[in-house]
Amino acid sequence: MALAASELFQNHSVIERKDLLQGALEQAGLQELGPDAVMAELAELERNGAMVVLGDEARPGRWTTPGIAASEAAMLRAAERPEERDWITSDAVELALTRSPHLSDEQRLALGQSSGREGVAIIEAGAGTGKTTLAKALVEIARESGLRVLGLSPSWVAADELSSSIGISAQAIARWRHDLASGNALALDAATLIILDEAGMVGTKDMAVVLTAARDAGAKVVLLGDRRQLASVSGASALRAVSEVVERVATLQNVRRQQIDWQQAATVVMAQGDAESGLRAYADHDRIEFVEGSDQAQDRVIALWRQQCAEHGEDVLIITRRNDDAAALNRKARQALRKEGLLGPDLVELRALDRKGKPTKIAIAIGDSLRFGETLPQHGIRNGHRATVEAIGQNQAGEVTLTLSHQDGRRLELPWQALAREPLFKRKPTPPKIVHAIAGTAYSVQGRTAAAAVLYIARSTDAREVYVSLSRHRHDARIVVEQDRLDALCRLRQADSRMPAPAQAIRERLFSEAAQYWEKTNVVDHADDRIAFIADGIVRRDVAQKLTWTSRALRSLQRLGDALRSLGPDRWPARLVKAVRALGSAWEVQVSNEIAGRVSGHLDRNQMDLAQRRSQGIER
Repeated sequence: MALAASELFQNHSVIERKDLLQGALEQAGLQELGPDAVMAELAELERNGAMVVLGDEARPGRWTTPGIAASEAAMLRAAERPEERDWITSDAVELALTRSPHLSDEQRLALGQSSGREGVAIIEAGAGTGKTTLAKALVEIARESGLRVLGLSPSWVAADELSSSIGISAQAIARWRHDLASGNALALDAATLIILDEAGMVGTKDMAVVLTAARDAGAKVVLLGDRRQLASVSGASALRAVSEVVERVATLQNVRRQQIDWQQAATVVMAQGDAESGLRAYADHDRIEFVEGSDQAQDRVIALWRQQCAEHGEDVLIITRRNDDAAALNRKARQALRKEGLLGPDLVELRALDRKGKPTKIAIAIGDSLRFGETLPQHGIRNGHRATVEAIGQNQAGEVTLTLSHQDGRRLELPWQALAREPLFKRKPTPPKIVHAIAGTAYSVQGRTAAAAVLYIARSTDAREVYVSLSRHRHDARIVVEQDRLDALCRLRQADSRMPAPAQAIRERLFSEAAQYWEKTNVVDHADDRIAFIADGIVRRDVAQKLTWTSRALRSLQRLGDALRSLGPDRWPARLVKAVRALGSAWEVQVSNEIAGRVSGHLDRNQMDLAQRRSQGIER
């Protein structure tokens, strides 16, 4: 049980019952232990406080740990810094806006909001909405106000992109945390602005460290991100939790990246959480093809890729979900390039680590595009960087050497083994972690922009993957779907499963997958008293404060009221907003009679006795 829980907590702040029991029973099977032993260990972990029950104690369905809860609470405390002080001068804002007439009204509004007195500001920027342009102006404003600017990102690739695009010093958060712990990090103070890019991919612990260090030093933080794109690998939905604490969140919604109007509109609706409608737009414009068989589908992906390259240049992405599919597409892509004379024959086959870190062999030819899976500081190479093979040779020691053209323009000539990470603590050296870079996963392309893209859907997809994959391109995107899996799923619902599924049923099954929007759960989502949880990080299970289904409905009404108010008085009647908020302020079940009366009154219905209201479902 402890092993299973530990593995799950590496990627989640809150773990579910089915996932925990499945992992624990698998571990128990390896040790020849039965279910009773598993449940006994779970009960002991709960008794000694190693795992904290969230929700019903009688039948626990979710757990966290005291450390995770404390980290999340610390993050939320550090984010709550309203009306703290002035970091940015109004003169600097006016000067920057005057110098940047190209900024849209939406971008100008976001700059004004993020330049306020709050210690933490959030700019939620959808894909292709001009986030980089906005960040450049923000840096100019900060410098005019006498501030130093530090850039942070969840990965080195994103940090390097941030640094080169807006002209600031930027680091990966992991490296910055290491430097902070060792006393080598840039000293933060009240004259520092931290720009945290790709904030939607930042885990809870990283976010907590950044926000706490900034608060203690008096520095201002601006979070740039998009909660609808890919989530953090570790932790929970940190940006969502912080945005519920920060009073004002600026939003960029006007898409600039896509050149075709209907594709711009598709990206907008996907950024709003409706990936299904975005995917339907691509289907309506004949951009989706369903192909039987994995080989045939992959061949079609490569054919479309070459067509897109002929129309838009070689800057065309191939995107898929799984590393195995990316590896298969890379093999076929290399064959296609070789047939066109754009890739030489394989000259060497070298020991390497694949995307999952497993030993393999990689064939290399002159012209190959390679992607590094590790950071090699001695060579100025980051995890995710790319390089093209210009020459393959051999040094005097008999080692294979590669001459590489790095993505930043540098030319490197190094032995193959020198491209491996240096072993620590006298461990055995490992081969280089390098793969072919033509096709990649959605995680590997987030933050990139390309001329065009081809999306290969071979496995179950979701809203995040669809949104990220179909928002990278400027000119066009095509989608190839492996039909066999969807056909098999549709047949399960047919009266005669031997008959092929109708084409429309297969399409609708794909659209239903694109509608699935899964978000990691925060601990605070399960706290009965959110204010108390933020104060001390303790998840209380006070019976008097447990949420009944009625109070959950009331809380939903209160949040609906906030959402209605944010739309503006011209969009919704003020009395409706006031009524919904008033309903949400009620808490105890005992006032349900009064609540139902208010609802029926605002619906212009006659007052009814409580029994009649219940029978007609008014409480629901």
